[in-house]
Amino acid sequence: MPPGFLPPILGPIPTYLIVWGIFLLIPPTLILPRFFGKFRLPLWASLILFTILGWLLVNLATWLYFDYLAELAHSLPEGPEKEEAWQKWATDGASLTGALFGGWILALLYFLSWLAIGWIVGKLSFLKSRSN
Repeated sequence: MPPGFLPPILGPIPTYLIVWGIFLLIPPTLILPRFFGKFRLPLWASLILFTILGWLLVNLATWLYFDYLAELAHSLPEGPEKEEAWQKWATDGASLTGALFGGWILALLYFLSWLAIGWIVGKLSFLKSRSN
């Protein structure tokens, strides 16, 4: 698996970082239009949808990260950097287990934090429009 799939001009961005970026962008795109536009997907449906999708993305990003570390360890010349990459790759048990069993909690908490931000911004814009 190549370390990234963007053109060389943009630099080699590892695939796991792109998956994390997608994970970080989904809640704002589900929540903020709900408070400011005509997006009518109920919040409970968005919550369930992102908790499941977020769990999948957390697991995918974790697996891709350890694949990236294995490739990096294979491609480096002998030296301290290679040993460090192998040590990071060899300690994958706790991270993979944590992503498998706790990834949904991370997704849920991240969604709820964006929900709080959206609610606060919506209330502030409502108060601002009432005062004008």
